[in-house]
Amino acid sequence: MKDKKAVRRSSRAVSLHRRLGTEKGASTRGSRWPSYELAKSLFLVLAILLTLFHSSPVAKVKALSSISITPTKDTYVSQSSPASNYGEEYKLVVRSYDGGNMRTLLEFSIANMTDAYIINATLILYCYHEPPSNRTYLVSRITGSWEENTVTWNNQPNITGQKVLTTAPNETIWWSVNVKPLLLSGEAIIAFRIEDFHEGDAESKTTYFYSREDINQKNPVLLIYYMAESPEGVGWWFTSTPFIFWIASIIIVIMASTAAVHIFRRKRKKVSDLRSGVSRDYLIIRHLWFQPIGIWAFNINPGLAM
Repeated sequence: MKDKKAVRRSSRAVSLHRRLGTEKGASTRGSRWPSYELAKSLFLVLAILLTLFHSSPVAKVKALSSISITPTKDTYVSQSSPASNYGEEYKLVVRSYDGGNMRTLLEFSIANMTDAYIINATLILYCYHEPPSNRTYLVSRITGSWEENTVTWNNQPNITGQKVLTTAPNETIWWSVNVKPLLLSGEAIIAFRIEDFHEGDAESKTTYFYSREDINQKNPVLLIYYMAESPEGVGWWFTSTPFIFWIASIIIVIMASTAAVHIFRRKRKKVSDLRSGVSRDYLIIRHLWFQPIGIWAFNINPGLAM
């Protein structure tokens, strides 16, 4: 009776060894684990690519940047005083009033951005006095030349048909308007005129902004987001590092998933290895490179030494 039990035990052990590929010294990294060799090759290729791209010269790439530009000129003109100049004023005014309309003029130098691709441009002004409510402003592109200390209502510069309609500020606040539609690529100077969309109101509707002469550091600003070439030596390796580690993470997940599928598709019953007393699932995991990860993730015989 004992001999029959021993024969059965021996037969199970031989069957186990054959299924695991360990009989007669065979390696468990055999044909049952093609994913192991595949993952090993993928990691090798990834290491070679990282080395090449990190050490080789790289071409310049486009990088997202931003810049805040203060105006080189700003003032306002008044219809009620058509020959007066307000170039030295600390304020900018937009008014709708019958016979007394006022318009604001601003000019910015963007000569250092002629080769850049502009993503967005925002004109920002600080409204410091309680403005009228429910007003709409018209922002136009100025094409004619003008001087801050000589421009008046009578000689104010021409504008183009390109315009932007925007809601006027309703409180004392930083007010902004998107002026990207008014910019042209390659230009060195950009100028804007701001006016009330409904000029000539019977009652005065006036909004006050700080000009570039203001000392409270609330001057007008043109905020530009643009794409520009990166400095030499900054290229694919630095801009693509998150992508590289994303690929590496996918490879690790694939390896772990392969092990999990291989384990849980088999019978849940543990079969002891008569040589070492190590369970079958543990023998499967131990031959992967990430064997500590596998043991931790699947909680398979955590007390056994590797």
